Amino acid sequence: MTASGLYTTDRATGRIEAVPWGLSAPCPVETDLTLSGFLQLVASTVIFLFAATCAKSWALAPSMPKLALTLILYSAGNLVMLRLVREFGMASAFSLSAIIQLVAINVIALAFFGERLTALQSGGIVLAILAVGLITLGPQAGGQ
Repeated sequence: MTASGLYTTDRATGRIEAVPWGLSAPCPVETDLTLSGFLQLVASTVIFLFAATCAKSWALAPSMPKLALTLILYSAGNLVMLRLVREFGMASAFSLSAIIQLVAINVIALAFFGERLTALQSGGIVLAILAVGLITLGPQAGGQ
């Protein structure tokens, strides 16, 4: 392989692969969601849901313990996400997490906190779900 800037080229196949900053070879990234990856995704989602609930609770009645708990939960969720990024790549990990959190956090906001959305906001959420779904599923549908 020869390295040139942010890419490496395999001389035998001519295949070009992206190289992360400061590394001399591409990062190995799995494309299939394993049981371990699924459990990590569930864990990060649950942690982020608790963090969002704490953040809303803090917004309604601010206090330092609520703020500290919110920051700890968001930090823990991001640490789990770092493992997912390493295992599945940044695009897949964050896209899957974003779509799951978008739906789950809106369910919590609407069902437990009594928030209401306008028709325009509801349409935006539906379009966001569709957009992230297309981004996530795009490579599999395109055969890449």
